[in-house]
Amino acid sequence: MYYYLHETGEFEYYVRAEPGPIADESIANVHQQRPDGPILKTIPLQKQGNGELSLPLRDFKLSDSPLFIEFFFRSKERKFKTLLALSLAEPAPATCAADPDSAAVNDNVKLKVTGWAALAYDRPGQPTDTPEQEPEKRIPQDARSSVKWQVDGNDLADKGESVSFTVKQEHLGKALPVEAYLGDTPPGRARAKIDCRLQVKLVLQDLNGDALAQNPCAVKSEGESENLATDGDGLLKIKVAKTPQRVALRVDSPPPSFDLDIPVLVGKLDPIGSLRGQQARLRNLGYFFGDFAPTDQDRPPDEEDPQAFPSAVEEFQCDQGLPVTGSCDSATQAKLKELHGC
Repeated sequence: MYYYLHETGEFEYYVRAEPGPIADESIANVHQQRPDGPILKTIPLQKQGNGELSLPLRDFKLSDSPLFIEFFFRSKERKFKTLLALSLAEPAPATCAADPDSAAVNDNVKLKVTGWAALAYDRPGQPTDTPEQEPEKRIPQDARSSVKWQVDGNDLADKGESVSFTVKQEHLGKALPVEAYLGDTPPGRARAKIDCRLQVKLVLQDLNGDALAQNPCAVKSEGESENLATDGDGLLKIKVAKTPQRVALRVDSPPPSFDLDIPVLVGKLDPIGSLRGQQARLRNLGYFFGDFAPTDQDRPPDEEDPQAFPSAVEEFQCDQGLPVTGSCDSATQAKLKELHGC
């Protein structure tokens, strides 16, 4: 049994002696932490004989818990003694949520405590390792208005059961950890995340240009693996950090195709007006398979097949109904950017 120290009302215990004469003396000793611990308070029972005790919890601290209440009933004929244990508790957020849970820069995210728990101090000086779920109606109002919030390790100025958070540029590319808490006790913290990572969209097609719909894929990024699947149009969405990185994508193609391991470079796409930018987009769309131009020069590299890039441009122009020139002119660049998505 437990009761919240935060509440200021009186807590009523009802204990009745065995049938017998009305007691001449009825008292209760409140022991600290152990049945034989120091007596914190001796309380005369309010009604002689029936063992009704009114115990104001404001007189005790969490460090006193658990409390062991020893009842004495004495009359000329007999004595009677009984013992009750009471763990003082503090409310603690059990679950919290971010709405929306995926956000971009300048988005306003609502953070809300969605569940509460009782953090009972059932051991001397220590709370339980497993807080019990608690109905919201039993949570004191002063606790609800005192909830503190941390996002990405930084304290928010606002407090309360529900607060707002605005995503900033510095948060882009991160999965922001969120914590809601009242005290510093680890079991009394609720956790959530705001996903501000970049979203990479890939369309997977087979050798005939048909979408690989509902196709399983494995993605490995930043040392973590995730199993995903394309949608009905072959679209695959991958969440990645902002920093340029290499994402390993494994595509489990259906027979008679074969499995592919495709490295995806994130954050390294050059502008559409540069040769490398054009080559990269043509590569991503399945047209160009030659060597990339040097990073510091806007010219074709000395490659085994110098016609690889012009041939890729010609094939792209033919597929898109553009004049086939082999030169990536402004109209070709515009169409290439449109189909690539950026």
